[in-house]
Amino acid sequence: TVVSIPNGPSALAVKEAAWGLARYAAISQDSGLVPIVEPEILLDGEHGIDRTFEVAQKVW
Repeated sequence: TVVSIPNGPSALAVKEAAWGLARYAAISQDSGLVPIVEPEILLDGEHGIDRTFEVAQKVW
């Protein structure tokens, strides 16, 4: 799951991304696999490190 910083993410986007990653992890485990689950936060844009940290806290 990729999250873009400049205009968001919205609370709904974070919730849906988390649900999708959880579903992927559950299906992987049911199949005997160990999932690697890590949301990706894009660093593209004009925002500073503080905004990046704020978004990372919401997503992680």
